[in-house]
Amino acid sequence: MNSLDNSWWYKKHKEYISVSYFERKLLIEHIKHQSNLKKNRYTDSKLVFNWNLAQEKYAFFFDYQGGDDEIATWLLNSRFVESKSVLMDIDHKLVIEVETMYYIRNWYDFYAATAFMGQLLCNETFNLVMELKEDDGILFSNFEIKTSSACI
Repeated sequence: MNSLDNSWWYKKHKEYISVSYFERKLLIEHIKHQSNLKKNRYTDSKLVFNWNLAQEKYAFFFDYQGGDDEIATWLLNSRFVESKSVLMDIDHKLVIEVETMYYIRNWYDFYAATAFMGQLLCNETFNLVMELKEDDGILFSNFEIKTSSACI
């Protein structure tokens, strides 16, 4: 029996999920190589990447009641929708893959699967990246999701 079988989110979405052949550490390395994002050196930060050093960066508050549909609409209107699939970490080891449209319709469930502890996501080519920060509900990305969310 797979250890995931007891997870509510896995039971709900398992027919759409592929468990990746690599773990989070390798996902981070692929993202660094393909997106030119720099890994965060600050040990007190809950972010994997240092978004202050990103050439193209966007951020907005995502964790508000009733925002699920609004953020799904923004994702549908972003470059992310052109991607075939989404890779994401569920914990500090497990990486799963789902089709992009399925992810967009269920994005909050996949965030909840982390026990709201933050999440790193990217497309199948590792160049479109999102990071959901756990403690203040900010979504960082290297592509525009929400209009006027560019960071200066």
